[in-house]
Amino acid sequence: MQIMSRKTKSLLFIIALLLTNLIIIASSVKAQWSIPGASPGDTVVGQCMTSIGNVLISGKQGIAYSTNFGAHWIFTFQGLPYANWLPDYSKSLYTRGNEVFLGIDVNGTPVGSVGVYKSLDSGKSWFPSASGMIEGTPVYCFIEKGSLLFAGTDDGVYVTSNSGQNWSKTSSFLDEKTISCFCVNGNTLFAAILGSTATTGLGVYASTNNGVSWATVNYGFPTYTTIYSMVNFNGYIYGTSTDGQIFRTTNNGGLWLLVNSGMSTFYNPVYAIAKFNNNLIVGCNDGIFLTTNQGQMWYSINQGITPGSQFQFNAITKCGNYVFAPANNGIWRRDLNQVSVQNISAVVSSDYKLMQNYPNPFNPATKIRFELPKSSFVNLKVYNSAGKEIATLVNEKLAQGVYETEFDASALSSGVYFYKIVTGDFIQTKKMLLVK
Repeated sequence: MQIMSRKTKSLLFIIALLLTNLIIIASSVKAQWSIPGASPGDTVVGQCMTSIGNVLISGKQGIAYSTNFGAHWIFTFQGLPYANWLPDYSKSLYTRGNEVFLGIDVNGTPVGSVGVYKSLDSGKSWFPSASGMIEGTPVYCFIEKGSLLFAGTDDGVYVTSNSGQNWSKTSSFLDEKTISCFCVNGNTLFAAILGSTATTGLGVYASTNNGVSWATVNYGFPTYTTIYSMVNFNGYIYGTSTDGQIFRTTNNGGLWLLVNSGMSTFYNPVYAIAKFNNNLIVGCNDGIFLTTNQGQMWYSINQGITPGSQFQFNAITKCGNYVFAPANNGIWRRDLNQVSVQNISAVVSSDYKLMQNYPNPFNPATKIRFELPKSSFVNLKVYNSAGKEIATLVNEKLAQGVYETEFDASALSSGVYFYKIVTGDFIQTKKMLLVK
């Protein structure tokens, strides 16, 4: 039997170390934001975005749509105005059943352009859908409430009960006011006013009769607050504003409280907020931030994002298993599993803990719970019995607390799998069994 030389052993060790580093680097690259399919000079920039099925639709001047999650885009102007000197007229996209609505800024577009267009073929072609709106009215946002669809314009709120065939003013109360965004909680419709001041009775309005009458709900806002985007998260309304400001109301606008701990508050307007599973994420001039505890603390999840990226109004979108966030330099994408860990409790023991998954055995999904005694960067991954990485469930900094995330093995075969947690002070691996 030939004896391996010391030099050969050293060489093999170096090769193994290099391979390990490559695996770590590849894993790190996977667990971050990227612009899929982009090549220099061919980057799609979206000002608004939505999805319908597995089709991703982005608007700026005209429409770009992707059927492969952003790897390739197809541009279309079919049925839309073409304006050479107004390259960003698309302001809002909204999916309602099998319909997609596009709101545009009519100013600068050709004569005959209207504020709302509709598509019935996932964004490939469009037709005007603004009958009843005053000619030249730009449309900045939409929201659905029951059988009604509302449109926010620079002249108040319009409503349609027949999918955009006819629109009418809800009331004249908000005339000449620009609506930046909507939100719905139960029977209450919220409308935020762009470029207004809370002290002059503007800011945010609420209506409990579908816009027939409105009441100001601004208590707690500083002077000159403009709310750019809103979202309903478990019955609480969150609104974003300038300089890293994020507000929350737990009583339908009776009182707004600041919940922006961890956010940069120097020239950092927060333009977009969205919910994914049990978390909230926001897009701003400093990138993307995540909260896992209803806004008590926000953490940057900017891995891979180019510094200086500025994210757009109301445009963070889910499509397939990805989150998409349009910015001034491209449309960024990240695996949805990397923004889906749920905070269960802030009360923990003094030790790190990784619990046994439940149920176990499982088919096809199981939940994994862990505890952090202090704020930590957490990496939680799943491996098969051969040691090959299957999924990254968590790869971000989290506050102390008890967390739970779900692993979906629908695409995997029966067998033994392992999940491993790594923090700065703790590493542990546990086994789980998939039985189909």
